[in-house]
Amino acid sequence: MGLPDCIGIDFGVRRIALGSADPPFSNHIDLGKKPLDRQVEIHQLTRFLRGQGLGHATTVWVEHPFMGRGNSNIATAISLGETVGIIRGARLWLTVNIVHQSTWKAGLLGNGGANKDEIAIWLATHHPQLFSICLDNQDRMDAMCIGLYGKLRLEGVIDPPTPRLKSRKKRA
Repeated sequence: MGLPDCIGIDFGVRRIALGSADPPFSNHIDLGKKPLDRQVEIHQLTRFLRGQGLGHATTVWVEHPFMGRGNSNIATAISLGETVGIIRGARLWLTVNIVHQSTWKAGLLGNGGANKDEIAIWLATHHPQLFSICLDNQDRMDAMCIGLYGKLRLEGVIDPPTPRLKSRKKRA
């Protein structure tokens, strides 16, 4: 069994999950029930990634955080930026891609608004081996699917999303 070269990461407030389809790999860093001091999280993540977390990965796909209305998710966005920086610092040769959740869901499942149950059913039906190593953990399933999406994008199986053209309003 080789080491993964494309890893998906589902970044959460309480857990950071990692997944790879080839070879099958799933793991997570549990940050506890209460949000930890960010310095403790950064230390845990750095130690994990330098240990066995990224293996020989050359590409990482990270899910873009959900951004609510107003400034409700500024802390999450900042944490994502720090996490991407830590990932790049752990392995300088990595390419880090940030993918929106509706993009990877549409690319794999054909439904950009798929919920957690639909993701679990799809993974169990189409990739039972990958589903089984996620240990019924939804964060791991998401990370696995993000990694699978990245792998299929790199192989050209899934086309990159087509950018939507914004309609321009005519000036009066």
